[in-house]
Amino acid sequence: DLVRVQRTGGNLQYIRPLRGNDPYKRNLWTLIFGVSGQEVTTMNGRQQPRKYGAAPFTNNGDPYASTDEILCLAYNCASNNQLVGARIAASYNTLNDNKNPRSGSFLTMSTEQYVSVGENSPTFNRQRFSATHFIPVNFFKFYKGCRPKKGEPEDCSQSIALQLTGGNVSGSLPPYEAFCLGGNNSVRGYYDCDLGVG
Repeated sequence: DLVRVQRTGGNLQYIRPLRGNDPYKRNLWTLIFGVSGQEVTTMNGRQQPRKYGAAPFTNNGDPYASTDEILCLAYNCASNNQLVGARIAASYNTLNDNKNPRSGSFLTMSTEQYVSVGENSPTFNRQRFSATHFIPVNFFKFYKGCRPKKGEPEDCSQSIALQLTGGNVSGSLPPYEAFCLGGNNSVRGYYDCDLGVG
């Protein structure tokens, strides 16, 4: 009874760092322009096309009263959707290290516009915003670099990360493109979309 989403397609992006034509200057702002196209197919665990799914839920808090509501798994209840769109994004980066940051901030803003190219092709616009800030700390002294001797530089890779993420969608959004909570890039310790989809 699994639902799988197969995507076939590609995208093309142009990424422009804003350094003022100075290749030695640190890049704080980056602009991204892109176009994409893909065909999306909803299917079951045996790779057979699947258009509908059942969503069990309880009524009025009564655990014994359940209803199965039939949900469309894709736009227009089709087994295939075509998504064609363009994206504009900007990022601001003051991290001290992009791979293992200890201090600094990272901000991204983007908007994506998808246009209809047929009966089973939705039109929608999605905006996203994410801001992350790292604060260096030295709480645990397990690592030698976190307890330097007099005159030695500190080399402690501990930090507290604060993150704020938001988004908005307008138009005919396919269910598989919804925002979700849970997963490595969202709330760790949960599988993708385990905490909620909306």
